[in-house]
Amino acid sequence: MKKLATGRGNSKKEAVLVEAVKRLGYGGADNNVSDALFILQAGLIHYDLPGAVPLPKTHLDGLRKIEWPELGARA
Repeated sequence: MKKLATGRGNSKKEAVLVEAVKRLGYGGADNNVSDALFILQAGLIHYDLPGAVPLPKTHLDGLRKIEWPELGARA
């Protein structure tokens, strides 16, 4: 999540919050919410779902290391 947000896996929570404001349009100040927003972005990006925000390729590199579950068919 930190790598996705900032491009570095060892970033502080405050840096993730700054990126959530900048890249995702987050208007709050809760760094736990900013973490959650980037976790949501990871899923949206991986599954190619609407709402995914374009991020630099270097930020996306960590997503390939995640073992993603298959999504079931939608009704």
